[in-house]
Amino acid sequence: MNEYIKVDPGCYARRWVAYLDLLGFGELVCTENWVNIFSKYAPIIERYTREDLIAEPTIEKAWFSDTFILFSPDDTALSFTAIEGRARWFVNYLVSHGIPVRGAIFCADLYADKENNLFFGKALLEAYHYGENQNWIGLVLTPSSVEQMRSEEHTSELQSLTNL
Repeated sequence: MNEYIKVDPGCYARRWVAYLDLLGFGELVCTENWVNIFSKYAPIIERYTREDLIAEPTIEKAWFSDTFILFSPDDTALSFTAIEGRARWFVNYLVSHGIPVRGAIFCADLYADKENNLFFGKALLEAYHYGENQNWIGLVLTPSSVEQMRSEEHTSELQSLTNL
């Protein structure tokens, strides 16, 4: 058995990614005991990982601490509608439960090896830039996502999806 992580070219793709960050989590960690943090955080994780949140095409999920990432297998308009719906639902769920969150949806290259918990690429750099520089609660579309949606191919795809 080889114990080394191997490069899998199938993990690297241009895809839709939603990056969501809970606000105030660092302060909570510094001021609350771990039992209180866990009691607030566990229901979020349980809801985030529920299978009924899976869309078609399949939207994958990953998280670390107070950062949640949703990502699609590709950059199609169908994947955009799936990820946008899931991200919007999760933001609404959090805010309606008194948990402030900020985030961004973008389209860029991402190496996503969920099995080895290995994620990197332009997508995460853009996520960090836009997600961390917001000073308000909500979800934004980044320039890469707007550019992707404006492409001729995706414009017609999005129009056909909205005419259903």
